Amino acid sequence: MADPQLLGGEQRDDAAALVGDDHLFLDDVLGLMTRYAAVLMILFVIVATRISHRFWPLQGAKRRTQAVQFAKNAAIIGGFLFVFATGAGRASLDRWRRRVE
Repeated sequence: MADPQLLGGEQRDDAAALVGDDHLFLDDVLGLMTRYAAVLMILFVIVATRISHRFWPLQGAKRRTQAVQFAKNAAIIGGFLFVFATGAGRASLDRWRRRVE
């Protein structure tokens, strides 16, 4: 969870995990509208990263911690870019829908 001082001094729930879990289930397990879900998740992670992991105004250990979290989110974005580029795969609902139409 992000540092409460970066979020205006109040503790907030980790809504990113809840939203992310639902999207990951739909696009990875079911393969339903995978590329659209990947784009939405990329946008979501970019916004969440800019809000929660602002390491540039910090110093010392807090800066390192937030920089690592920022880099982690950049890697997650890279994973979603891979999903966007490759699509859902053979056993997906997207592929099944294309065969039916």
